[in-house]
Amino acid sequence: MQSLRNLGASALTLSCDRGEGPLLGSVTPVGQPPGRASLTTRRKPERRVQLAYLPAPTG
Repeated sequence: MQSLRNLGASALTLSCDRGEGPLLGSVTPVGQPPGRASLTTRRKPERRVQLAYLPAPTG
């Protein structure tokens, strides 16, 4: 994790326990509804995003 912090990597943080402590930068874990996450990048402040799952077509 320290190497990711040093590189300024982007992070997508899904729902997790607050007891984990800050993961990358100032991102503090928080419980979130299904499909929600926090996106953190070097250039923009942390923002909440919504994710969707699209299954692969069968056939």
